[in-house]
Amino acid sequence: MTKSPFHGLRPVLGKSLQRMQLAYVTADMQDKRMMEMAAELLRRTISPGGRPLLDPPDKKQADGEVWLGRIVHGEQKLGWAGLNRKQLTTHMGVFGTTGAGKTTMCVSVLLRLMELGVSWISLDPKRSLRCMNAMPTPRPVTVRTTGRPVGTGLRFNPFAPPPGTDPQSHTAEVIQLLSDTWHGGPGIASLLERAVGDAWKTEGVPTFEGVLHALDAMSLKHREGQWMQSARRILTTAAKGRLGRVFAPATSTRDPIDAMLNGWTIIETDGLTREEASFLVSTLLLQIHQRLLAGTAREQLRLAVLIDEAEQLLVRRDAMRESLIDRLIRTSRESSLGLIVASQSISRMTPTILQNLGTLIAMRAHHRDDVSVIARMLMLPEHATPLIGTLGVGQAVCRIPHWNSPVCIEAPTLQLPKGAVDDAGLTRESATHARRQQLLDAIDAAAGGHPGDPGCSTANRAFPSQQAANRAIPARDCEWSPDGEPAGSRDPDTTLSSSGSMILQLESDPDLQALLGHIATEPFTTVTAKYAACGFSRRRGNTLRQQLETLGLVTPVRVTTPRGVTTLLELTQPARGWLKKRRAKIAPLNGGIRHAYWQHECKRLLEEHGWEVKLEWKPEDTNHAFDVAAWKENQLLLIEVETGMSRWRENLGTLGSSTAQHRAMLWIGDPGAITTLTREPGPVTIMTPAQLLRWDALQP
Repeated sequence: MTKSPFHGLRPVLGKSLQRMQLAYVTADMQDKRMMEMAAELLRRTISPGGRPLLDPPDKKQADGEVWLGRIVHGEQKLGWAGLNRKQLTTHMGVFGTTGAGKTTMCVSVLLRLMELGVSWISLDPKRSLRCMNAMPTPRPVTVRTTGRPVGTGLRFNPFAPPPGTDPQSHTAEVIQLLSDTWHGGPGIASLLERAVGDAWKTEGVPTFEGVLHALDAMSLKHREGQWMQSARRILTTAAKGRLGRVFAPATSTRDPIDAMLNGWTIIETDGLTREEASFLVSTLLLQIHQRLLAGTAREQLRLAVLIDEAEQLLVRRDAMRESLIDRLIRTSRESSLGLIVASQSISRMTPTILQNLGTLIAMRAHHRDDVSVIARMLMLPEHATPLIGTLGVGQAVCRIPHWNSPVCIEAPTLQLPKGAVDDAGLTRESATHARRQQLLDAIDAAAGGHPGDPGCSTANRAFPSQQAANRAIPARDCEWSPDGEPAGSRDPDTTLSSSGSMILQLESDPDLQALLGHIATEPFTTVTAKYAACGFSRRRGNTLRQQLETLGLVTPVRVTTPRGVTTLLELTQPARGWLKKRRAKIAPLNGGIRHAYWQHECKRLLEEHGWEVKLEWKPEDTNHAFDVAAWKENQLLLIEVETGMSRWRENLGTLGSSTAQHRAMLWIGDPGAITTLTREPGPVTIMTPAQLLRWDALQP
């Protein structure tokens, strides 16, 4: 077939391209030569530097929810190339030399997933992603360290089978990972299997410490004794030292992996050796895959996992046996897991990994093997292969699932504040995380949850339904959003307006749950006190408060006090219903929150003056309950708190007919009505909150 000279000129020629190609095929040699010269002149006009041109898709074909970058054609920047969330379940690879812009590309994708409400986990071996906590995001990213006693650590038990997983099959997978990672043979694997079986019998779900003790208790001879030394070395590495911090018993009742399935988490692996990091990543991906597979969602993105510097982990193994990660990248689309593989060397990836990358983003590369693999994977024309070595920072040639030709793109401009978050900052964040965990544990305890009951934990309850997961959270304006958003990025159908969407956003955000739980249990503390109790900064707390108000879960109530104006947050009926379904503690309120606030203020003030106080006290000879009743030295004091919205005249009459030595009505309603009420003297003292402090009954 005659090669067309118009390759790469599709955006310029448009609908004329087919006619030009047909004319070229039917022309004689002289006319063909003229058409080739005209095409080359046109190509050099579009691309003065002589860079090869690739045919891009049109705007409708290229657009998607997850933005990859602007399509570049010569000197022109066209529309946006993007993916939808389902296409991310076919996995994505980002390859290029150091400094080519891989991290910026990955961060822009993660930020966009945050806007869409998609959970993700990033495995970071060089502490380069923690700077995301210094960027404007919907809520902070959780940074977990491994191998270093800094910040919030990651703790889980690889031997604990996820819900719905056969324990024997899961244990066999973990043993195989141990043997493969530290190059153990079949004999060592059989010893590990026997030791794990003994640990199951003695302690239930085994730990590495328990398996090590079970191995030491074995009586072995001859060759098995030599195997035992190797097996013991493997178990000691996993049970103690750097990995021991990860596989130690958890300090919280909440499953950290379940929490990561419903949030945004960075796991730093720089404190581990290559083998330790490989084992940790493999067991973590196994746990995640099995948990997702136990759900009902299929081929709809539920979680994205970024594996940075993947050449250190996803390396070629024995060709006769498929590794776990090779199998996961081949099958995880079914469990709605999307993998993002970032590496400097594509030539070191296994054929299984390369075959299953639905999206390939190739940035600048120099090594001959890498350039050759990229050219074959992208199916680049021979004349365009040198393009890979001349790409600038942030530029890439990509292949997307819905377009059958390679496309040149330029990643969104994004300034990463590297170094803005140091270890001291992580330590402060760890203290905040610990306080938040204590509060969430208290909510779980009130709901009857316990570590052995995965169905009762807040983290599992937070796992969104598939129907809710398919609804996109609308994109918001923020500093990193690229100029000129793709069409359709603000679909009105994606607005979170229904109660189901409200529940999705609430249950997918532990910070919202923590603040809502504190509002339910401590309704009378100030807003800033609530933020401090939950471990939030004022800025973070205000963001969460605005989200709760937008979702219709709380209503701000301004209360005027002698010291100024304070704002209380009152639970709405949907919030009370959500908390009651989870059997969470809700402080009882008598009337509205303004009425209940002054009841408790009266109680606090009276107790400071030595009175014994009861709220909603009902005398034996009447069916009326007084808001505040207090006793001191055989004296009875009664107070009715009135907003002017209830039967206050009837309450005033009942209060006046009582035999209490001190009777008062605290008026918190319309200030203008207090003049009418106090015009005629009576047995009941009418007062405002400011006058309450000067009441004679409270004086020494």
